[in-house]
Amino acid sequence: MGTTKIKKAKRFYQRRVIIDRIMLIVALVTIIISAIIGLRGESRERVKYLPGLLPDSCIYEELENNIYRCYMPVTFTTIAYVSSQEGKGFSGPLKVAVLVDTTGKLIDLDIILNRETPSYFNKVTRSGFILAFKGMRYADLAVEDNSPDVITGATYTCSGIKEAVTRAVSVVASSQLGESVYEETKPSVKFGIPEISLIILYLMVLFALKRKEGLKKVLRWIILLAGLVILGLWFSIPLSLGKINMLLLGYWPDWHTNLYWYMLIFSVFGITLVNDKRWYCNWICPFLAVQEGLAFIGGGKVRISLKARYWFRLLQRVLVWVAIVMAFLYRTPSKFNYELFGAFFNLTATIILFFLLAIFLIASLFIKRPYCNILCPINALNDLITEIRKGVLYLADKIRS
Repeated sequence: MGTTKIKKAKRFYQRRVIIDRIMLIVALVTIIISAIIGLRGESRERVKYLPGLLPDSCIYEELENNIYRCYMPVTFTTIAYVSSQEGKGFSGPLKVAVLVDTTGKLIDLDIILNRETPSYFNKVTRSGFILAFKGMRYADLAVEDNSPDVITGATYTCSGIKEAVTRAVSVVASSQLGESVYEETKPSVKFGIPEISLIILYLMVLFALKRKEGLKKVLRWIILLAGLVILGLWFSIPLSLGKINMLLLGYWPDWHTNLYWYMLIFSVFGITLVNDKRWYCNWICPFLAVQEGLAFIGGGKVRISLKARYWFRLLQRVLVWVAIVMAFLYRTPSKFNYELFGAFFNLTATIILFFLLAIFLIASLFIKRPYCNILCPINALNDLITEIRKGVLYLADKIRS
């Protein structure tokens, strides 16, 4: 009987290895193909925003610096200029086209390119933030206090729109209207509470790992609660697949103002690559703290079986693969977004995600880490890093021998 079980376990393991390798090859090939298709589609984009901004009776001609002059057909009198520039949003570049009259006043504007998560972008558009720029001149935009108030939970998106609008209006003001504009200065390094907190949390993990079991458990709860409060509830900056997709797409934000994200992403996957440890996932992750807290309240000690966990891991990998393929095809990091962080920490998501959030929160009362074991994309990416690590170590052993 025991021998039969061992044979079944071996066959199951062998099938797992074969399935994993086939999935990895298929995933890599399809991701490369989707990246090529996405790049080709992006290169074929045309200026489609002009008709929506210009009066029907005017004619436009292209000038330098991506500016279009709008003039009347009979008198050839210039009535306005159209300019488009980019700013840095949360998930990549944001491109805004503005219509500026001959006095420098912003008459109209349109977001012609954005890579933001739809629920966050819709939150900004519904708020009236974009319309608040109408009637402003460059002198107004150059003063920080005159800018429309950013929307809570969509700060990066609002900042990116404001940056793009200011650049577009300043180009018209300087090159066509002869106004003096300020030169853009390089941003200083942003090193504050999130960055310091992340370093301290990792140091606390290192300290806790060397303590005895009882003290280790207490320290783990302290670290989890600190991660929940600081990274989750206060700043709402947990690790997400959207940020990773942004880097894969080549949208590398300025490290001066995004140091935290670089520290977080490279520490999470760097530690996994170097020593196969998942300190962020097991000690710091804000959503893990939520699940552990609910399990403590509900007595959730039910563990998913190893066999079921394997199939759920396959589901995680398939979902990550779909998300990355969609990101490359549409050149949008969060085109296929199924993460629950925004729904919980920002209360911003689709109805489906709120429904999923409710299911996993209830499940957390009874089952140990259901989101981590069933849906979390970071788990799947860490698995990939682990496989890469194994391959590198195997090749290194072969070379040494």
